[in-house]
Amino acid sequence: MYKEAGYKDKIETEPGELASVLHIVAEKQNKDLGAILNTEGRIKMDQFIVNEGGPYKKEDVKSDKKFMAEKELEWSGLDNEKMRQYYIDKYNIKIEGRDIKEVNNDLLSHWHENQFEHDGPRAEAVLTILLQKVIGEQFYILRTAEIDDYKNGVDHLILDKEGNVVCTFDEVTDEAIGARTTQKHIKVLDKAKQGGATIKYGASFKDGKLIKQPIEHVPMFALSISKTELAELSAEVVAYGASGVGAGELAMFDKLYNSLQEQVTEVERIDFSSSIKERLDSFKDSLVRMRDLRNKFNKQ
Repeated sequence: MYKEAGYKDKIETEPGELASVLHIVAEKQNKDLGAILNTEGRIKMDQFIVNEGGPYKKEDVKSDKKFMAEKELEWSGLDNEKMRQYYIDKYNIKIEGRDIKEVNNDLLSHWHENQFEHDGPRAEAVLTILLQKVIGEQFYILRTAEIDDYKNGVDHLILDKEGNVVCTFDEVTDEAIGARTTQKHIKVLDKAKQGGATIKYGASFKDGKLIKQPIEHVPMFALSISKTELAELSAEVVAYGASGVGAGELAMFDKLYNSLQEQVTEVERIDFSSSIKERLDSFKDSLVRMRDLRNKFNKQ
């Protein structure tokens, strides 16, 4: 339900609070999607092996997961002995008699718990929750698998409940309209010229059944949020939980919606690839539906 502004005065939000709301949102979508998402709302690569109805051999998925684990060890600093020891001591991780892979998995698990302290993952989480609350009646908002986020540069996959692949989003946290936002918008136009985004661990629907498959030629757009907006929106998202919607959340949705309309116009002005035309036209129809869903909150 819609609620007037008046959320917590503080804009400092604990990562665990945000993670709890995201978990609820993921579970809500998993009821329809069959546990394809993890607790952070991210597509699980393990769900795409042949035995789970997916298109990939177990060895292929294992290779992708190994690649990402190695990258995460690098990003987290856990490939550094001092950082590893810090985590081992802090979380009392047993290492004697254990395989190094098991130890690394434990270390990375604790690293993931702290991810929402950082702007990038926090923005992904907050926007996942916001979009699900406002348009989740007709759309699924899925965080992409780690390897699609890293290799293909897309953070979200949006599906409508009628079975269509709608679009992908790439988030950026910036101050006002800064250099990073401008770079992302250039990337949107480049992707349109190249034929759209590709997602290895993608999904669509056929005859009401979820199909796990790679998808190509998906329109990609950028969602930009400033650091100040992120802090304020994080607090409101946590305050109103997975179902209530605050005035600040609706204001942010309006800003994102207007930006998407502008980006569609920009894409249509360039010589974009014909391979995305059908999905771009479909996305324009989806934007109308998204607006109608948002306007329902004006009547509550």
